[in-house]
Amino acid sequence: YEEKENTMSKKYDVKIEVLSIARPCGSGMQVGDTCYCERTDGLGLRFRGTDGWCPELVHAAMPALSSLAFGGELPWEDEQGRATSACPDPHCQVVIGVSRLRESEK
Repeated sequence: YEEKENTMSKKYDVKIEVLSIARPCGSGMQVGDTCYCERTDGLGLRFRGTDGWCPELVHAAMPALSSLAFGGELPWEDEQGRATSACPDPHCQVVIGVSRLRESEK
């Protein structure tokens, strides 16, 4: 058993980045597009940089985003703590990475 740092009492800003796209996206998303979700005072979250982002893609990110922002963990996070999610459109297959922001990325 490896003891991990307790992240549940901490609150984090989160980055969402487009990692891959199988076919052209109808919303114009591109690999590397990035937006952020920042913590506000209290329990609020605020998006930054989502102009032009597909609402369905942002919606697909919400479960992972909420968990990571409030200190939770997901069993499918990679070694860097990034969870992946996908657009519900099976044609374009946009895959996004959702990860906590490091202080150096703010």
